[in-house]
Amino acid sequence: MNTYLKLCVCILCVCLTSCSFKTKDEKKIKDLDFEVIEQENIPEELKKMIDERKGDEFDTTFEENEDLYIVKGYGKVSTGGYSVCVKELYEGEKNTYVKFCLIGPSKEEKVIQKQDTPYIVIKLKKVAKPVKYKD
Repeated sequence: MNTYLKLCVCILCVCLTSCSFKTKDEKKIKDLDFEVIEQENIPEELKKMIDERKGDEFDTTFEENEDLYIVKGYGKVSTGGYSVCVKELYEGEKNTYVKFCLIGPSKEEKVIQKQDTPYIVIKLKKVAKPVKYKD
């Protein structure tokens, strides 16, 4: 009986750990308008936050008045010539979703042989739904 109980517990554990519950993606309600913010137009408080974190990969949001700033940094890269782009930014049923990508320099491009810390700051009208970063 003791062996039977152990076997049942093992089977139950295997079933519980191997079964996954896939969450359904939220329905996209609408794309959101945004603008990419140049370094000189970033609010001072946000600049400080970025400077403290830009050595590592990070993402953050920052609110000021009626605006929402969304930031994505990719940490240290070995050379210059990298840029960050916004692939998606949309409102879902429960959340706001954003997806970024890092674009490396082309093989033909002359790059500065110095470490860089690419990041992007985008600004949009404040949204009531939490921001979720997509991979």
